[in-house]
Amino acid sequence: MSKRLDIRLPDEYHEILEQYCKHSGATKTGAIKMLILVLKDEQLLAIVRKSITVD
Repeated sequence: MSKRLDIRLPDEYHEILEQYCKHSGATKTGAIKMLILVLKDEQLLAIVRKSITVD
């Protein structure tokens, strides 16, 4: 049995999520699930941190 998780995002994050889904073809649910998996796993989080560059 799956449980529903009510996540409330600030308006600016909704736009970012919409753009990501349009660009990648991902669903909103799939994108949020992947984000939660990355945040829960230290190794995946380390990989993401290394791949993000800030100018």
